[in-house]
Amino acid sequence: VYRLKVYKLPLAEPTARGRALVNVFPLTEGETITNIMPLPSENDENQNIVFATAHGNIRRNSLADFHYIPSNGKIAIKLDEGDKLVSVKVCNEIDHVLLSTTLGKSIRFVVSDVRQFKSRNSDGVRGIKLVKSDSVISMTILNGIGVTTETKELYLKVPLAKRLEAATNNAIDSKLEKTLNDLGIDSELFLKLAVNEEFILTITENGFGKRTSAYEYRVTNRGGVGITNILATSRNGSVVASFPVEQGYNIMLITDKGKLIRISV
Repeated sequence: VYRLKVYKLPLAEPTARGRALVNVFPLTEGETITNIMPLPSENDENQNIVFATAHGNIRRNSLADFHYIPSNGKIAIKLDEGDKLVSVKVCNEIDHVLLSTTLGKSIRFVVSDVRQFKSRNSDGVRGIKLVKSDSVISMTILNGIGVTTETKELYLKVPLAKRLEAATNNAIDSKLEKTLNDLGIDSELFLKLAVNEEFILTITENGFGKRTSAYEYRVTNRGGVGITNILATSRNGSVVASFPVEQGYNIMLITDKGKLIRISV
């Protein structure tokens, strides 16, 4: 792992080729950058750093373990032969982890299900059980909203437009109030869920994608096979990215040929 102040990176145009990272970090032969992560300006002893590997392993350390990083880097995780690091995130114990795979599987579990390691010489514990041809493609940190699966299922019966309107206005109108009464959902709890609702965008190699409420991913124990997030069919292809998006934002999709498209979430 390496550390660098952002202002030391050169600012470039979208069409620029960029600067070779070997001119920025002392990378060894065959070493590549797999993850770039912004860090808080101040170290928080209560924050954790979580590592996820392609083979489905996950490890949690205190962020304080990486307070000092020498200029020549610091070994962060030991990997088995053929494995690689796919994602690194900062989180708290109450947050949730969402792992997504190339064959369209996903699993969600509480960060505290992964014990905190002191050593940097292991690849951690199993986060998701993979079939032979599958691998983890991404890791997302989600809000750890403490509600039951039944409550989330009732919440998701409310149309998306109504949920987004309530979250934007931080208020519930009379029509929505009646709907909530019919469903048996407390209005304050509904508003809490609406304000904290997150969405996951999953993109496949053939250019297809879907946006899903994070509440659709039920919380389970780590190490399971997960649920189907998207079908990795011949039409869709394998999953290439899965990440959180926000309403009103734009995203850019870039192909391996350098084509770029910008669309509204």
